[in-house]
Amino acid sequence: MSPRHNQFWMWWQDVPFAIEHAEMIAYVQRVFDEDVEALEWIQQYVERDARPGVVEQSVPADVPGLRFRRLLHRLATAEQR
Repeated sequence: MSPRHNQFWMWWQDVPFAIEHAEMIAYVQRVFDEDVEALEWIQQYVERDARPGVVEQSVPADVPGLRFRRLLHRLATAEQR
């Protein structure tokens, strides 16, 4: 079973969309489903990668995302205790 995750989203419109609201919801759900599939694949890869001494490499543009991932890791670790 996959770890629990949440995705929050919204949009604002000043003019009517060319597609119906239900179609837009279905489209957004498909996009999020693709994200879930990709994240699950990445998680499986990380769990299988048992190479000792491997360190994640980041560039300056990665800093906000890296900080957030570290925060999530700390929170998840604390929640499992």
